[in-house]
Amino acid sequence: MYVGPWAGYAYTAAVSFGDGNLVILTPAYTQITEPGGFVFGPVDPADYDVFVLKSRAHFRRGFDETGFAKTIVLVQAPGPFVGTTFLEALPYENVDLSKLYPYGTPTGR
Repeated sequence: MYVGPWAGYAYTAAVSFGDGNLVILTPAYTQITEPGGFVFGPVDPADYDVFVLKSRAHFRRGFDETGFAKTIVLVQAPGPFVGTTFLEALPYENVDLSKLYPYGTPTGR
């Protein structure tokens, strides 16, 4: 277990569990764009066979294009949720998406 600074936060936790598993907990959203971003405290990405990242797309440059990730599996949770890339699926109450790009044409265009 590690508790200490990482990615600009005073406190971040890396907790080992099960057989060679590790979960990293941050106090706010953190975008990891390359494997070196995981090097802190006792954590070294070379020690693990599988990574699971909650990310939208920025991970590709550091993990896919460099060849670090041998395989990438994209998973999308069912239904709309906070953080989805399918913004039109969220239940907006005060926004008309038909007037906003890319879901519609903005007024005056």
